[in-house]
Order: sequence, then structure tokens, then C-alpha cells
Amino acid sequence: MDISNFVVFKKKEVLNTVVSIIIPIYNVETYLNECVNSVLIQTFKDFEILLIDDGSKDSSGKLCDEIASTDSRIRVYHKPNGGLSSARNYGIDKASGKYIIFLDADDYWVDKYILSLLIEKSESKNLDVVRGELVNVDAKGKQLYTPDLSEESLKLKNQILGSYEMMKFVINGRFFFLAFYVSQISYWLFAF
Repeated sequence: MDISNFVVFKKKEVLNTVVSIIIPIYNVETYLNECVNSVLIQTFKDFEILLIDDGSKDSSGKLCDEIASTDSRIRVYHKPNGGLSSARNYGIDKASGKYIIFLDADDYWVDKYILSLLIEKSESKNLDVVRGELVNVDAKGKQLYTPDLSEESLKLKNQILGSYEMMKFVINGRFFFLAFYVSQISYWLFAF
């Protein structure tokens, strides 16, 4: 289980809401409530949650339907199993937000201000992609892994990259070493 990392992508066409949060679902009944609740408590409220049931064999699909009945911003889609990428792509097709966030169903957001911070940074800097970091925790919430956020690993902190520079870093495996700090939460900011 992770305290989620996240990547926010800006869509070119703006439809109904500001943020579409796509949560692929496959046999995650144990974690699903905590994941969805971590989104519902956000101070930023202009979002939709798309629960994409990717052919779960446990009761995750039924649980999705139950959760969706509690909030009109939650939509559920049931599809045959096609894997994580298939579920995410399906969600992208159904999304109506200006921004898209992928959240794994066994992850959750630890802070109720995450969406506010992400959208504010994206809008104020006109960014197309914003990336946040994760912390691995066990079932009791004990931290198992925290990323290296030392000065050495953050040499490119506060950098906004153009598409050419960004692709060079992705190809060379440096994508995860760019950070921008807001309070005590780190975010990766990229512009294309």
C-alpha cells in the first residue's frame, strides 16, 4: 500500500469538471474505501471520480456501485479484464475534467489539500503535468519507504522543463528526480 504518488495531466479540451480522478479497480475490496475517502475529503471539490472495475473477481465491483450511490461525483464502469493500462485508457475516454489524475485503488492521499495544491501550481505556472511523490506504508500506516529527497537528489528542484528537456530526462531515467516543495509535500512540475 502506498500513500500515493500522483501525476496530473492536462487535457487539451475542457469539458465539465476541473479534475477527473481515474481509479482502476481489480480485486482491491480491502483498500477501496480508504482510497475513495481520501479523495472525497479534499478541500478542492470540483472533481469526478471514475472507478473502472477491470473485471474484478472479488466483490470490488459491487463495492464500487455501493460507494458511487453515496456521491454524485462518482461514476462506475465495469469492463472485462484488460490490465491496468486498459483500465486507465478506458477512464481517459470517459473523463470530463480539464485535468486527469490516476490513483491506484490500494493507495490513498494523506493530505486533504493535495488537489488544491496541485491545481494551484498547475494553473499558476501553466503546467501540463504535475507529479507528486509517494511513501510506502504497511497495513498499519508505518512507513516502509520514503524517497531520497536530499539536496543531491534534488539538483533540479524548482525547474520547469520544456518538452525537449523533459523527454531527455525521461529517456535517461531522471524523470523522478525533479522536485518542488509546498509545505512538507514534494511535487514534480513539468511543462510540455
